[in-house]
Amino acid sequence: MSFTLKSGKELLKVYYDPNTDTGKPLARHFCSNCGSNVYFRMSPELPRSDIYIVHGPGIEGHETWYPRKHTHADNKLPYIGNIEMRAKEKSRM
Repeated sequence: MSFTLKSGKELLKVYYDPNTDTGKPLARHFCSNCGSNVYFRMSPELPRSDIYIVHGPGIEGHETWYPRKHTHADNKLPYIGNIEMRAKEKSRM
């Protein structure tokens, strides 16, 4: 899956967040007008630095998206319930 920013690139600012489990900074990209999170990217020092995490409202067609796994479930807020996972669909190939 690829990620393309269609518009507003000139409005993006980045904050390098050092408060991570790995101690490696996380690049948090946000809108300089409203402060909304747009996406974040893993540190280039990590093996999977090619990963972008795009915040849901910024994804065109996001209504078809669903979570596939928990990450950092031990850090979730107390009022967040368990996420029920869907089984992966079998390949038709």
